[in-house]
Amino acid sequence: MKVICYLVCWLSLFPFFVQANENITENKMELLKFLEKEHVPSESLLPDHVTVMKGFKPGTGVSVGEVQDAHGTVLVIHHDSAKAYRLQKKMPVFRGDTLITEHNSRVTLLLLDKSVLSLDSRSKMLIKRSFYDVRSQKERRNTKLQLFFGKLRSFVSKITGDSDYTVTTPTALAGVRGTDFALVVGPVSRKPSKCEAFSQSSNSLSF
Repeated sequence: MKVICYLVCWLSLFPFFVQANENITENKMELLKFLEKEHVPSESLLPDHVTVMKGFKPGTGVSVGEVQDAHGTVLVIHHDSAKAYRLQKKMPVFRGDTLITEHNSRVTLLLLDKSVLSLDSRSKMLIKRSFYDVRSQKERRNTKLQLFFGKLRSFVSKITGDSDYTVTTPTALAGVRGTDFALVVGPVSRKPSKCEAFSQSSNSLSF
């Protein structure tokens, strides 16, 4: 009798499990489409007051890495500057640099700790901090990036000491705990509800 009762209960709940599974599958497909799509920003990623200059001028301070590969039009704006320069292979990048890739463009950076950063087409990212210390017995790393728009992928190198590697977006803070991660910031298609806005503003993601 108990077996029959359990069977009846399971059969009554089965449609809910099927519906939940369909919803999960649908959400995964929507997420994959969002990741694959090249999103178009609502306004230019290059600020109006910034002028694109000929040639290249390095930023200030110590270089935190260099361009490993660049295709198309890749621009860099140094900290507190109103000038942008075109980035090419082997050029250095500095703390405070803002990188912008235009349509059909991409760039790959190699940081001092051997981590690799890749920005896809129509992306904008700020290197807020990139500290790497090998003078002590254990390595130390403190990397803070800000992705304003577009797609970012990073292969984070493993180190023997403390590692603080975070990426902020307009709605979330991502603490990276693995070695390979990707992040996408696209346009908002609708205004979030008050509940969603609160959840997004206080969100913390761990990869």
